[in-house]
Amino acid sequence: MTGFWLNGCPEGVDGSGPSPSLARANVRAWLAGEGIGAEAGAEVLLVVSELVANADEHGGGCTHLAVSVEGDRPAWVTVAVGDRSPRLPVPRDEREDVLSERGRGWDIVRRLASRVDTSPSPGGGKVVRARLAVPLPRPVHTRRPGRQIVG
Repeated sequence: MTGFWLNGCPEGVDGSGPSPSLARANVRAWLAGEGIGAEAGAEVLLVVSELVANADEHGGGCTHLAVSVEGDRPAWVTVAVGDRSPRLPVPRDEREDVLSERGRGWDIVRRLASRVDTSPSPGGGKVVRARLAVPLPRPVHTRRPGRQIVG
């Protein structure tokens, strides 16, 4: 298993708080180094974005972002985002305004991930973890040319 860890979450250039786009960029680069390209990692990046945004908006701020990869086909990617609030995420009420531009992040995370859990963080707050299966291309086996004896 390999991992990526950021204490805190990447700040926007204006210092306005955690930036989901910078978090995605950091994780995208790290995933590429692990052999997980943009297409295979697209759902992971969406989960990163939603969890960082939710931590900032509903959790009192993002305290850390961690991503780990284990296995190979499929690879299992776990995204963990810590925040300052002990309050558990709340699913969107289906009766809420269906045309609203907001309020879908937690539902998106739950639909994309195979498993989602929340646990208390030792320093207070909580950590939300989402585990996703990431299909990777089959390994390419090159055939070695047969030995030829020239006589």
